[in-house]
Amino acid sequence: MASHSTTLFMTIFGFFAIPILGAYLLQNALLYYPDNYSLTQLRQAIKTSPVKLWPEADETYRGLITLSGAGDSRGTVVVFHGNAGSASDRMYYVRALEPLGYRVLLAEYPKYGARAGTLGEKSLVADAMSPREQSDKNSPGRSSFGVNRWDVPWQPAWLPRNPSRSMVSF
Repeated sequence: MASHSTTLFMTIFGFFAIPILGAYLLQNALLYYPDNYSLTQLRQAIKTSPVKLWPEADETYRGLITLSGAGDSRGTVVVFHGNAGSASDRMYYVRALEPLGYRVLLAEYPKYGARAGTLGEKSLVADAMSPREQSDKNSPGRSSFGVNRWDVPWQPAWLPRNPSRSMVSF
């Protein structure tokens, strides 16, 4: 009788533990779906677009920014693209916001697009602060706000740092 209950317990435990362990070990593959390509491929893809690599046009780039200057804009919109794809997939923000007078920064996550780095919440949160702070520094006195997709895991970590700024989520 004792061996039967032990077998039953181990079967039930294994039935639940194995999928949970598998999900834990594969969580980055289940959460993040980056599009990856070389820097040459990215340069070719944006060649005819109204954006350039930002802040530098090399492997240290952190996103894509509209060609219009900061001085001519009403402010900067920093777009965080969500868990799938890459910044270059979000050109529709540029087409919608630039005619309204906004400069648009399509932030690229580490390990997405042509960027090096690691996937995970910690690296995304740490990396997300830089484009926003750089944008605020380059456009003092101008409005700056972020737009992100609802599935970005670090939104709550980003909001408290600049409570006077706006965040639009959908």
